[in-house]
Amino acid sequence: MTRKTKGLHIRLTEEQRLAWHAAAGHWKLSRWIRALADEAVLSAANNDIAPRDRLAAFEEIRGDLADLRQQIQRLGNNVNQIAARVNGSDFVDSAEIDAAGDAVRRLIGDINSVLGTFRGR
Repeated sequence: MTRKTKGLHIRLTEEQRLAWHAAAGHWKLSRWIRALADEAVLSAANNDIAPRDRLAAFEEIRGDLADLRQQIQRLGNNVNQIAARVNGSDFVDSAEIDAAGDAVRRLIGDINSVLGTFRGR
């Protein structure tokens, strides 16, 4: 990584500062501003999509990944319940196992869909 040795001072209103911090989300503000500026330079050079659109796309993907994480957690709970019943010698309906398998297949499809957005599909 190249060391950053040059600074840039920007004057903002308090409202702008608060809005920028909110827009940066979990990013450090300086990193977020550099990313926007870098994307603007690349977009202008390549006639690419606007930086704001790209950040919005990343936020959408981030939301999709959070949803997938919740689905995986719920699926894990279902599998643990089935395993506990099997280990306790309780009868497990084959429909429950089929439903868990269907959930796994749907989840794999969802994951592939999110990964496809990274590949530009």
